[in-house]
Amino acid sequence: MAEGASNLPLFGLATVAGPYLLKENSMMNITSIQIQANHEPNSKVKATAEVVLNGSLSLRGIKILRGRYGLFLAFPGLQAGSRQRAFEALSMRFRQELQSEVLNSYKKYLAPELALFT
Repeated sequence: MAEGASNLPLFGLATVAGPYLLKENSMMNITSIQIQANHEPNSKVKATAEVVLNGSLSLRGIKILRGRYGLFLAFPGLQAGSRQRAFEALSMRFRQELQSEVLNSYKKYLAPELALFT
């Protein structure tokens, strides 16, 4: 990892190692999560993520945003400004599990960077 903030790339790509612990009854298993961080300090978009489910389905363009109440995920639309989504979690339980795993991966990705400033 870089020694100082000035050496960090504007965007960095990292695959965060599992295991990803979805509930035992989940039909979808997260195979991998890739985080691409945005190091612009004033941006609401903190990173984007790509999630691979069951080694067969790739969900790209998931944004990790900082809102008033903390970090959350936003799924991509079909077109810019569209209210339709390219994909959507249909059960609240799966969405919560997916969000939890992606945000945990984002925090793991940031951990080495945070250690640089302590």
